[in-house]
Amino acid sequence: MDRIAEAKGEIKMALNTLIHVSQDERERAINRSRRMWQTDMESNLNTSHEAGRIEGRAEGRQEGMRLGEEKGRRVGMSLGEKKGRREGMRLGEERGRRDIVQRMRAKGMDNAAIADLTGYPVEEIQQYN
Repeated sequence: MDRIAEAKGEIKMALNTLIHVSQDERERAINRSRRMWQTDMESNLNTSHEAGRIEGRAEGRQEGMRLGEEKGRRVGMSLGEKKGRREGMRLGEERGRRDIVQRMRAKGMDNAAIADLTGYPVEEIQQYN
């Protein structure tokens, strides 16, 4: 082929052009393959990142709910204990007042005398009949 190309300048020029075009086509194919590989890798990476974000959100939501439930339990227990103590104190005081009024009545005292000695309103004393 080289002998033929040497004989005719035009053929040599056409052969060089063919070799050049062939090399360019091969390089274009290689570059195209590289670009496709890069695009695939970026797509896979983006998909992995999104999957990680979704998984992270789900884990975060579960952890948040668990911590919220724990805190809610602690706060609820604390509030319940305070309310229970207040209610217990109120009931204890009421029972104590009732006992005092009943003992004073057992000694023969009337409502006016009991109210005078205890400072309790007469209406309250009357409720303990």
